[in-house]
Parts: sequence; C-alpha cells; structure tokens
Amino acid sequence: MIYKDIVLNVHHIVNQTSAEGPGVRCCVWLQGCSIHCEGCFAKDTWSFSDKMLMNPSDIINQMRSAEEGITICGGEPFDQKEGLAELLCLAWKKGVSTVLYTGHTYESLQKMQDKHVETILSHTDILIDGPFIQTLSSTEIPLVGSSNQRLRFLTKRYSPKDIQANKIEIRIKKNGTFSINGMADYKIIQELSTF
Repeated sequence: MIYKDIVLNVHHIVNQTSAEGPGVRCCVWLQGCSIHCEGCFAKDTWSFSDKMLMNPSDIINQMRSAEEGITICGGEPFDQKEGLAELLCLAWKKGVSTVLYTGHTYESLQKMQDKHVETILSHTDILIDGPFIQTLSSTEIPLVGSSNQRLRFLTKRYSPKDIQANKIEIRIKKNGTFSINGMADYKIIQELSTF
C-alpha cells in the first residue's frame, strides 16, 4: 500500500555506507524522537522542528543503483509512521532490502494494532529493536548499541551470517568538517570527534 502526499522530516542521508547493515546501503536518519534514551549519541535528532522535508519517493530516487538496500534510523522512525510505511513500500517495490532501527520493542509494536505499523513490519527485512540503555552499552553484537537490543530477521532475505562486525566510517568534507557513522564504542566516537 502506498500512501500519497506524505513527507518525512529527515535529519541527514548518507549514500553508500557499508557500516549500517549488509552490503552497501543508503542510510536515512529521521528527525524527531519521542523516546529520548539516556546517553543517546544522536540527541541532535530529537527535536521535531523541520529539518529537511522530503517525499519518500525522492529518497528512493536518490539511491544509487549499486546500493543493496536502505537503512532507517533516527530519531525514532515510528514517530513518522505514515511516511515510513510509504518509504518502505517503495523500497520493496524497487527490490532493495530494508533495515530499520527503533527504540520500541517488536512486541510493543505488534500490540499497537496500527495499519501503518503493520505495513512497516511487513516491509522490513531486519528490525533492530529496543531502547538504548546506557548501563547495558555494548558493541559485542553487531549493529546494536546496548545488549538489550535485538536483531530481528523478519524475512528470509538475511540471516545472522550476513551481518558483519561493527565498524565506523569517517567522511571529511571539502570545508574541513567531518561526519562519523556506524557502530562503535561511544567513547571512541567522542575521542574521534575531538581531534
């Protein structure tokens, strides 16, 4: 089901990353979060103020043909469930894989009995669920930040053998600023951010 005339509030997009799931992916950080996990490294995505309003089809159209799939994180993606549902439907129509981060648990999402949530879950290959809990911070499990979070394989496209160890990517921009994405010990990321 495709929802028309919906926009997503996007924090930023990284095209061609291999640190955000299997293969080379497009990673979309959404703007706005109602969960506010203590110790979150992406507090700049919490505000619901408009950042970059994009139609889901424009996001899909900017993906490069070499990309295996799309990863959605945030912010909290389920705070924009209508646009998220459309984005994931379009990704499936294009034949690319989908990885989705959420601070909600899979069980709590199922209990919502919401048509948009049902569409999202039925169009997600890998769900990484659960809030970040600072006291359980761990990078031992690939793609998760704390040991309570789970990799849920909702389709048969991937299995645990397809998930590589955590890594980070550093991009230096022409103006001398840089960005870091991926999963690593937060203390390491803080140290890298201060050089």
